[in-house]
Amino acid sequence: MARKARPWFRRSDGWWYVCVGGKQQRLAQGRKNKPVALQRWHELEIEAAANPPAGSSGQTAASVIDAYLDHAKHDLDADTHVRRTRYLQMFAEAHGFRLVKDCLPIHLTQWLDGKKAWQSDWTRATVIKIVQRTFNWASRQRLIPSNPFFGVTQRPGEPRRPMTDDEFRKLIRATVSRAIGATRAITYKSSSAIQ
Repeated sequence: MARKARPWFRRSDGWWYVCVGGKQQRLAQGRKNKPVALQRWHELEIEAAANPPAGSSGQTAASVIDAYLDHAKHDLDADTHVRRTRYLQMFAEAHGFRLVKDCLPIHLTQWLDGKKAWQSDWTRATVIKIVQRTFNWASRQRLIPSNPFFGVTQRPGEPRRPMTDDEFRKLIRATVSRAIGATRAITYKSSSAIQ
């Protein structure tokens, strides 16, 4: 039987570490902070017990989200990954404790209804797509039998009006004047460097 991982102090960077779920986790900085490190270690163990790894029979919504975000790091650009992580983290804080088999579409719907600050239909539809994409991915990977939030929809936002001819002309003028200014600055720098 393998030994249970215990926290250790790394002198090179001054942090306490522990290995949980095959990943090294920072616990606390400073040798004197061992009690803080031990407390954080116990919190991580409780969190790991409550969120079994993806593919296990008792997995939670949070474990599916974690698996998706680990995978998405390789497929998404950094900004997109940060944005999706933000929304998925908020959803996991509200419903991540639920077993996937106990999740229902109403959980996502009620969570969205509680987000009064998100008045834009575009924002709400985007968040639904992010959650749907996560659980559809897990279903395609056969981590879960099906997407428990299938069927949740949001009407799309109001279509954006096209630019008027006057707005388009102003945009072109502003772009051209900036391009001319940038060209002059580059030319000036180049001629100064030659002298």
